[in-house]
Amino acid sequence: MVDEPYSVIDCDIHQFLPNLQVLYPYLSRARQEDLVQYGLRLPGAGGYLNGGDRGYRIDAWPADGGRPASTLEMLQAQHLDIYPIEFGILLGQDLREIPLLPDADFAAALATAYNDWMVEHWLARDDRLRGAAFIASQQPERAAREIERAAAHPGVVAVVGINGVRFPYGQRCYDPIFAACEALGLPFMVHTGGEGTLGQPTPVGYPSYYIEIRQARQMGFMAHLASMVFEGLFVRFPRLRVVFSSSRAATPGWCPTCGSWTPTGGDCAAIRRGSSGRRARTSWSTARSPASRWSWPSGRGSCRLSSSGRTPSGR
Repeated sequence: MVDEPYSVIDCDIHQFLPNLQVLYPYLSRARQEDLVQYGLRLPGAGGYLNGGDRGYRIDAWPADGGRPASTLEMLQAQHLDIYPIEFGILLGQDLREIPLLPDADFAAALATAYNDWMVEHWLARDDRLRGAAFIASQQPERAAREIERAAAHPGVVAVVGINGVRFPYGQRCYDPIFAACEALGLPFMVHTGGEGTLGQPTPVGYPSYYIEIRQARQMGFMAHLASMVFEGLFVRFPRLRVVFSSSRAATPGWCPTCGSWTPTGGDCAAIRRGSSGRRARTSWSTARSPASRWSWPSGRGSCRLSSSGRTPSGR
């Protein structure tokens, strides 16, 4: 253990499935056969190649030829046991794009299977680990029920969605999801993923290299933040907490432009009605002191941006 006078909450740990078979115990026979015959069928990477060794750090690959960060033992040896990690939040990796699957029922089944696998094989085996529940946002009411079910385990401390979804998160179609998060006190985390799957990945078209895609992701986060604020998400759910993870500074270019714009006509009716005393609050953090679940900023309608350092078991 490194001798440090502080402890760290790593809010962005990506653990892999060692293989698809680990999900079988949590899936129906029909869904198991789907995986055997067709695989996950998730949207592809679009031909953009990340750096490192096959997209990851060289030392993230285990000697036995397995996948990066696919065992608890590897995560412990490379990260939890050698740094002052008090808690680490698992955000998964393989199934992050399930909100983009055409088959919403299959997506919901995968989300439930992942959540149960995470609880049994990770959270139950190391008290330092916490997890963010996966949901299939294609069916918000069903996603809300999955949030309620997954949150029965005290180690589930958040709900995670992706940046590249079908609609901005401020739109009312997502309200059942945010109602469940608010009722249970779970922050909703927006993480990178899915950008460009449903269309061109940047406002100016298709770039040539992954590094260009990486720099353009902030625009997605800014669009979600604008949607949340101006469509009145924090008016409808004043106790909701939103976290932008791996957002790479989403707000510096966003905030100054907001103060110079005044809604006209019927624009932003929700925020007009409820703007008094409610605002989107932005701040920066990589470590928080734990409470019963987490310690999050006080005040209504909070939006927290966070980023974590990369470890050998991460990207």
